[in-house]
Amino acid sequence: MPQCYGNQEKKGGEKSNDTATVATTETTKNVQMALMILTYLYKRALELKERVWKLDFYTA
Repeated sequence: MPQCYGNQEKKGGEKSNDTATVATTETTKNVQMALMILTYLYKRALELKERVWKLDFYTA
């Protein structure tokens, strides 16, 4: 059961448009975008690491 503090409890099918919900939604979008960017950069770093390893192997 989720905890509710103060006046945060939602009733029935009510949609909450308070600033906390809007900020949370915006924050979630920002975090998802940051995660996508980090995932892309990590994959790119692994590709570059492999290319460097191959170059080191062939030049050694």
